[in-house]
Amino acid sequence: MVHGGAEVDLILETPKEYIPIEIKYTQSPTRSHARHIETFINLHSDMCNKGYIICRTPMKQQLTKKVSALPWNEF
Repeated sequence: MVHGGAEVDLILETPKEYIPIEIKYTQSPTRSHARHIETFINLHSDMCNKGYIICRTPMKQQLTKKVSALPWNEF
């Protein structure tokens, strides 16, 4: 979804919430990888309060208050 220059790869939509997801090849995700998800969350705060980066990280990492990185094989 593109809105104001922010893009996320996938949005899971449930009746109660949107969950933005970015897919990255990196093994070492950083806060900067979460910036588009954070923008999406801020733009849709009524329906969205968390997001995920799916990547090659070996374990779950909390990148920001609202964005976690998850190993691709556990997603």
